[in-house]
This record gives sequence, C-alpha cells and structure tokens, in this order.
Amino acid sequence: MTKRRVTSFGLGLLGCFGFAVTASAAGIQAGDDAPWDRRHAAHLLARAGFGGPPAQIDALVELGRDGAVGSLLDYASTPRNDEPYPRGTMPARPPRRMMAGFDDDAKRMLRNVYRRNTRQHMEAVGQWWLRRMMITNRPLEEKMTLFWHGHFTSGFREVKQWQFMYDQNELLREHALGDFKTLLVAISKDPAMLRYLDNANNVKRKPNENYARELMELFTLGEGNYTEKDVKEAARALTGWGLGHDGFQFKRRQHDDGKKDFLGRVGNFDGEDIISIILEQPAASRYLARRLWTFFAYRDPEPEVVEELARVLRDSDFSIRAALRAMLRSDAFYSDRALSTQIKSPIDVVVGSVRRLEIEPQNIRGMFQAARQMGQALFQPPNVKGWDGGRTWITTNTLFTRYNFAGQLLEGMGQNERNRRGKKQAARPLAQADAKKGGEPGEMAFAGPQGKRIRAMLDDLPDEQAERIRTSMRQMRPPKILAGRQQPYDPMPTLERYNLETPEQIVRHYVGRLIQGDVPKDKLDVLIEVLSPQGRPLNRDAKQQTARRVREMIFLIMSMPEYQLI
Repeated sequence: MTKRRVTSFGLGLLGCFGFAVTASAAGIQAGDDAPWDRRHAAHLLARAGFGGPPAQIDALVELGRDGAVGSLLDYASTPRNDEPYPRGTMPARPPRRMMAGFDDDAKRMLRNVYRRNTRQHMEAVGQWWLRRMMITNRPLEEKMTLFWHGHFTSGFREVKQWQFMYDQNELLREHALGDFKTLLVAISKDPAMLRYLDNANNVKRKPNENYARELMELFTLGEGNYTEKDVKEAARALTGWGLGHDGFQFKRRQHDDGKKDFLGRVGNFDGEDIISIILEQPAASRYLARRLWTFFAYRDPEPEVVEELARVLRDSDFSIRAALRAMLRSDAFYSDRALSTQIKSPIDVVVGSVRRLEIEPQNIRGMFQAARQMGQALFQPPNVKGWDGGRTWITTNTLFTRYNFAGQLLEGMGQNERNRRGKKQAARPLAQADAKKGGEPGEMAFAGPQGKRIRAMLDDLPDEQAERIRTSMRQMRPPKILAGRQQPYDPMPTLERYNLETPEQIVRHYVGRLIQGDVPKDKLDVLIEVLSPQGRPLNRDAKQQTARRVREMIFLIMSMPEYQLI
C-alpha cells in the first residue's frame, strides 16, 4: 500500500501502551444519571461481543444502558443465524471390520488416512467457530465461549480427537451464562478435559494430581489458597472419573472411597463434593470475579471492584449471568480505565474488523491462519494457563502480521490462490462435499498414491465390505469451510448509504466506525490527504479510483495504534 505512511502511523506502537491509569468509579455501582452515548454503546458491543457497524451501535444507544445490556445478555430469545458444525459420524479410529482383507501395509495406510482427516477436521472446526463469531447475531454467547475456552483450556494437539474438542466447545456455549458450579462439574467430566489434564488416568492405586491441581490453581481459587495436601486429597476424590466408549464414565472400582481431609473438611468426598467445598471458599468468588473483570473491563481491578463482583457471585449462587449484568451496567465498566485501554486479541482484530466493516467473509481459512500467526490459534492455547493477553499480543512480528491482515482483508485475501490451470479458487459453502472428479463425494479422503492403492483393493473385496469402506470414506471427509478468494472491500455502498460526499465526511465516518474514539488532528489531516491529494476534490464518478483511495485510507486507520485498542 504505502510503506512510508504505514511506518509513520504504526511504528512506535510497541512503546505506546504505557497508559495513564486514572481512577475509576468506586465499586461497581450504576448511577441513575450516568452518561450513555455512542462511544459507551460501542464500548459495550466491542467488549461483550466483537464490535459492529453504526446501525447496531445506534440501536444500543436507543435502548439505554440497561436495555442494551439486557439485549446482549438475553440472547436465548434470539434464533441462531448460523449452522452447527456438520459433526458426522467419523469414528475415532478405523473400525476393525474395515480392515478385514487388507494386508499390513494397507492397514497402515488406512490409519494414516484417518490421522490426516482428523487433523483436517481439527482445522475445519476452528474455521467453523471463527466464522460463527463473524456472523452470529448472539455475540455475547460467542464472546463468553471464547472466555471459557481461555479459562478451561484444552488443545487439539494433546486431546487428539476433534470430536472431543468440538463437544467441549458446545458445552462451554451451553453453560456460558449459567451457574459456575454446573459448568465446573460438566467440564470436570468433559472427555477433552479428562484427556488433556490426565484425569482419565486418575485411579485409586495411582492417583494423578494434574487435574486436581489445575482445578484449584487456574480454574477456581488461585495460588496460595490451597495446600499440597489439598491437591492430593482432591485427586483421591476425583479417582474413577474416566472415559468409556460413550464419553465420561464413573469407574467405581477405580474410585478411592476413603475419607479425605480437604480444605478443612473431612468426609468420604467425591468429585462433586470437592467442587462444592471449593466454591464455599471466599477465594473462589474473588478469583472468578477478577478473571471476569480482567477479560471484559481492565487489568488489575481495584479491591473494592473485585469484592463487590464476588459478592454478586456468592449472592446469586455463582450465576455468571448475574455477574455479567452487574459488571456491564456498572459505571466502572465505562470509566477511563476501561475505555479503549485493552490491546485487541488476534480474534478481536480478525472478527472485529469483519463485523465493523460489514464484510462478507469468504476466505475463512486465510483469516484463521492470520489469527494463528498473530498468536491466537483457536482450540490450541499455548498451555493450560491459556493466553496471557495484554502486551504479549504485540511483538514486532505479530504487529506486522496485523498490518498484513488489514491489507489482505481490504485488497482481497487469497487472490494468488489458483489451481494448476490458473483458475481462481471458488468459495465453497460450509457443508458442501469435496467430490473428486469422476468419483463419489468423500473419495478424496483417499487421495494420492496411498488412496489409489486402497481404492484398487476395494475392487477385490466383497461388494458389501467395499461399500462399508466407501461409506466410511464419505463420513470421514471434513467439510470445506469457505476458503476462496476474499474479494476487495467495496466502500461505495457505504458512501451512498450514509451520503458521504467530502473527504472529511468519509474520513470521520470510518474513524468513528473503526476506532470509535478521538484521534489527533494531524492524523485526520493525513487521512484526508490520502483521499484528496493536494486538495483535489474526490471524483465520485470514478468509482474504482475512489474505492482504491478509500481502501488505502482505511488501511492507514487499521495501522494506527488506536486501532489496536479496544
């Protein structure tokens, strides 16, 4: 685009995040005469969702603060506008009956095909979720699912079964605003979590302490609020919580039913008893309150803020909905400490850009890869602590990845993706099968030399067995998430809809749409200069030239330090 302008707008960003911390409103009270305007509504939509275009913000302004918060929280009354992932029936490993009649080499190739398709499903599930965040009309539901994903972490690499990870994602979504105890019990029995933190291997004769430790250190209490003895006793109580053929299974013979001494209580406790005792500790409500406030509002919240939000949790039997309502209504949530002070996560950059510009997402694969290159791979947090966030999102490499993503989103992502004949790659709908030319849908699951040999062997098998294998081929092939070319952003409909005539009007519209706050006058002047070099008027009849200049101007906005904040 213009390297000089990007440099002048963006470099120095690494040192610009030393915010001046001003005092926020005491506690989490909600004043009757608290201000409510477009900036506050945009802030709410960005933090409790992923941002949105002017029309959505205007609608929230009209509702008032309480009404706007309620509209986001009460999303269950809004029908979903997105598709579930086409889960299918792909087994975790090739059924034995499929292997009959194959020699050892063919069996090995068949297992390799299954492993490859498992990896492809993992990628497809991540892309499916990213797309859902972009198009959902229930943004808080997905933002809460993302919060829990970073709180109760699990990863594809360790779990190895995409079905477990997908089911965990649906579990977090189902309980996103429910009561914390129910979610804790459910996640403790979740197959992905059982495998990720080894509680599937926690048995009476050899207790495994991994999950018991993280349950207290990272999920509920925080360091310093339990002892090593408590870890050992909790691990004993959680013995026998394992995996069976259909998911969670309580293996009674593997459970230690002796007395445990845990957090000052003595009894024949099981896993649910341990969770109940944990939530009786004052540290539990404070820990969760701090995590929620840090994610949605700002880091290092004041003690009185934490204590008041913790009280809401205790008084409501750990209702997440009640805690979110109190937080999102509070004056502190809209204070100077909160407004435009968090560094955007890569997901906020990718999803927020698409939603704010009202872009129809086409190249989901490219956007998923961009978020991963910025440091946030969905379904694969770096470790059990999740993502650290904050300043860790910004490095020299990830900053330029953000710039590159902005340019690709505006100018056309994936425009060089062509097949060997030079044809442009077409976008495919979510659940469309990828059929090989001349073959049946799903047979691409056995592509390449190995697949050719397996397909040849099918001709030598009885028809019934060969058909079972072909059916399995169709079941195991992952869907194609949209992966075609992302067309260049066309600003002309926006200019016409909002009757934007002059360069200054266009600049102020997009600054307001993308940054939703004030920017220095000298930067506004640069943006205006891009649209009207040396004061020449913008020729609206030359639509291609106008669109190109507007895209260049938007790119500069997205390269500003202010755009990296939320």
